[in-house]
Amino acid sequence: MIKSTLKIFLLAGAINTIWSDPVENLNAKISALEKANAELRERIERIESLLKKGEIKEDKMPESRAWLEPKMGWVMDYSNNRIYTIDTSGTGQTMNVGIGTSAPQSRFHLLGDFYNQGFTGVKNNYNPGIPGWNNVTSRTITTHGTGEDSSVVLILAHVQQSCAGGYVDMFIRVIRDGSTVVGIADGGGYYDIYSGTYGYMGATLVTYDEPPSGSHTYTLQIENAFSGALGYNFIVLELKR
Repeated sequence: MIKSTLKIFLLAGAINTIWSDPVENLNAKISALEKANAELRERIERIESLLKKGEIKEDKMPESRAWLEPKMGWVMDYSNNRIYTIDTSGTGQTMNVGIGTSAPQSRFHLLGDFYNQGFTGVKNNYNPGIPGWNNVTSRTITTHGTGEDSSVVLILAHVQQSCAGGYVDMFIRVIRDGSTVVGIADGGGYYDIYSGTYGYMGATLVTYDEPPSGSHTYTLQIENAFSGALGYNFIVLELKR
């Protein structure tokens, strides 16, 4: 009987301990939370009061936007050392690049005027006193620059000819619109009269012109001591600044 009563007493004590400890712990936690909540509320009220007085300023959170991968752009093919263009659908296209055209015909296709940032140059054409000149070839180009954005025309010319009778020199020149001298150059060669071996020579001219806007004809000429040229190259290129 005593053992049974003791067992009941111990069991009741254990049950009371199981139920009382969690309740006490919970009450302590609730009390701590209420205290922390009161302190937090007090801080919030203090900050709001300072904001109203203008003593502190509210920080603005930075705007966050999701990154969208663009479909248009370039694809670098490092293994083949090439660059491909990507259209709006993300489909790879030809690696030809066009400006002013949607159908580039070469690696770089520019359709329209090209503007150069700046240009500077100086020249002083020597007059050799040639009595006459023969035309070799002519090129006509339309220039567009005016005022501060005037055109600069680059000119490259080379003439080949044979020489006879010992030392020989040869002058060439480029004129604009039949009269304006743009540039003069000369070259020379030697013909061995004893061996009878022909000599060959060439004259190269690299110069520039700053014409008004409009159509202009540039003519490559050789001095009239020669009837013409055995070979020649003549390039006229407009830049704009």
